[in-house]
Amino acid sequence: DDRERIKKELERMVTKGEGCDEKFRILHPQRGVRLVRSVGFPVFENGVLKRFAGTIMDITEEETLSQKLKRSQAHLSEAQHLSQTGSFGWVVSSGEIFWSEETFRIFEYDPATKPTIELVFQRIHPEDKEFVRQVIDRSAREGNDFDLDHRLLMPDKRIKYLHVIARRRRDDSGNLEFIGAVRDVTAAKMAQQK
Repeated sequence: DDRERIKKELERMVTKGEGCDEKFRILHPQRGVRLVRSVGFPVFENGVLKRFAGTIMDITEEETLSQKLKRSQAHLSEAQHLSQTGSFGWVVSSGEIFWSEETFRIFEYDPATKPTIELVFQRIHPEDKEFVRQVIDRSAREGNDFDLDHRLLMPDKRIKYLHVIARRRRDDSGNLEFIGAVRDVTAAKMAQQK
């Protein structure tokens, strides 16, 4: 099924004297269908195209793992969306924060935005800011897990209720980081208040 496409690519390489970076399938006599990646470049001598050099790599296993990972990420993303539970990571020493797609949706920030503690506090309800700051500061200082409920005040004045839970861990270098979940519990809180 890939022959015609690769044949045209080879013709283009020769005609234009350009390299390639292509993925295609081969039929291996013992291993069956394999996915390979071919990277090649033209070799010129005195301005004349003489040959091509390059490499062909069997990427079947890598591609299979990549597809499984993409599928797993898609399932996780959909599950988080359905449960209104986002995930996050926070490396205390660098301040670096990682958010899942659902966390961006909960906080209503563009996914292209780099998450920071300051961005989080822009959304925290003014009456809850000091409490949340104390919990986060104490956890960062003492390396304790945390579990808290607080509110967000959105730019359009809507209030969201969140439940946040995080567990501490040390990375390979011994740096403290937190892995956690943030759940939008607004609907449950509103029902409880009614």
